[in-house]
Amino acid sequence: MSEKLGFAMGNHNEEELTDIAFHLQQMIFVVWWVYAWATVHVVISDLGHRPLVWDWRFIDYDDIAFPCNFLWGVASAAHQVSVYYVCI
Repeated sequence: MSEKLGFAMGNHNEEELTDIAFHLQQMIFVVWWVYAWATVHVVISDLGHRPLVWDWRFIDYDDIAFPCNFLWGVASAAHQVSVYYVCI
């Protein structure tokens, strides 16, 4: 039997291995249901959400101002600036 399972049985008898397999199946089932519930919950909660869209035709550009103490910042990521060369 241990050769079929692919590992040495050690101190486990066949009944204990069957019990371990049953509990493993139960854990996989629970994890699957939690994943399914979370996926459905995200999809349903996102149905009523509309993204923020600004209609720039009606925005007065003269009314836009930054405070005097506003600090500008810049950020970048490695994949935006690095180059990958493939040598053939």
